[in-house]
Amino acid sequence: MDMTNTTIGRRPEVTDDSIVRAGQKLIDEGRRVTGFALRKEVGNTGDPKRLLKVWLAHLSSQSVTPDDALLDIPVELEKALHSVVDETTEKLKSLALELNSAAVNTAEQRVRAAIELANKREQEAEAEVHDAALTIDDLEKQLTTLSLEYAQCQQALQLSKEETKAQTKLAGEFNLEISTLAVQLSCQQKENEKLALSADSAQQKIDNLVAVVSELKEEKSELRSENKRLAIELSKLSNERDKQLGELIAKLDTTTNDAA
Repeated sequence: MDMTNTTIGRRPEVTDDSIVRAGQKLIDEGRRVTGFALRKEVGNTGDPKRLLKVWLAHLSSQSVTPDDALLDIPVELEKALHSVVDETTEKLKSLALELNSAAVNTAEQRVRAAIELANKREQEAEAEVHDAALTIDDLEKQLTTLSLEYAQCQQALQLSKEETKAQTKLAGEFNLEISTLAVQLSCQQKENEKLALSADSAQQKIDNLVAVVSELKEEKSELRSENKRLAIELSKLSNERDKQLGELIAKLDTTTNDAA
């Protein structure tokens, strides 16, 4: 599968090839591949949801879908069927039972494979939520630190203002000191503005990550629903197998009676 992005418009900040290489590196290191782990591996850039989507598409291109095509009956099995035609009815019944069991087992394996894939995607979604929660915690700590620094600077600014006001009452020999304090006050105000901008940026990142976590939780719920649907399908297949087996045994019994 060609992973090159051919969409017309702005070029993605992280290429598909880079994402695939990052995912393979995580696999080689025995680490779980998640959107945030991929983002960290490619240099802390790109949308985690897109990164994970590209990686899953790559995995799908490397695997064979169970329902791609119907399997032909092996030549050996066909010869065996021809050879047992002339044998006893009991042997034919036994062979028919074996064939039916093999067919049902194949169908069950396909359903189990689909359930395993859904479970794997659910685990990956849970890992995404976990990584997002860790990132949010880290940003919240940074925001707390910035808030404390901002409060300290505000307090220092207030003290500087009060000191400046007191110094302005002094006569000529304190004029130089007053000028120095005014410069320091200006620098302190600029630093406070920078800290305020940093706090706003951190809060925006937290809001974005909370939105991502919400989407991942919705995806997890959808995957659980898919698991339930597949389990119901497996139960239907088992019932259908029992029904077909009963019909086949009845036909074979009828054939035996006719032959007798």
